[in-house]
Amino acid sequence: METNNNFKTSFIPKQTVVDNPADKVSRPISLVTTVAFVVLLLSVALAGGAYGYVQLLKNEINRPCPDPAAPETTGCGLLASLEKERQALDDGLLVEFRRLDAKLSLAERLLDRHITALPILDLLQGKTLETVRYDSLDYNDKTLQISGVARSYEDIAVQSNVFDKEKAISGFIFSDLKLDANGNVSFKLAITIDDKLLDYKLSL
Repeated sequence: METNNNFKTSFIPKQTVVDNPADKVSRPISLVTTVAFVVLLLSVALAGGAYGYVQLLKNEINRPCPDPAAPETTGCGLLASLEKERQALDDGLLVEFRRLDAKLSLAERLLDRHITALPILDLLQGKTLETVRYDSLDYNDKTLQISGVARSYEDIAVQSNVFDKEKAISGFIFSDLKLDANGNVSFKLAITIDDKLLDYKLSL
């Protein structure tokens, strides 16, 4: 078997391997990445705007007056304007204002606790039968203690019905019913009055 010595084998390619750009696949930018980048830019812009606005407010508040000796507050910041207004007020006038405020506060507290008996008397006058009369009346802890005389037991029953329909009366009790020498019925009556009826401010 003859060997062909003219045949030579080589493992080195004769041509240079060149990358084909067409073989490379371009990767599009992810939507999530784009959104995150936009959000980051907006956050930075908002933070910068907020910082600038805060600095602007600080400058407006702390800005000194152009002419500290002038009484006007034109061009002054908030703190400087308040200081000028404070200096312009008379100390004696401030003391009078404080005293007036204390008196008004005291008067308001007294008015809140003040009660009036006139609505109670008007209520009894309007809701009491002509056949019933009261001999004594005492008010204690939202309750009226009354002693009186009625012409008959039926009159007391009718009077009870009248009181029962009155919204300003929270409750009432007739007690110690007794016939006197003239045939009239003496009684004692306890009436609980609604707080709103006793409020002096509401009665004005």
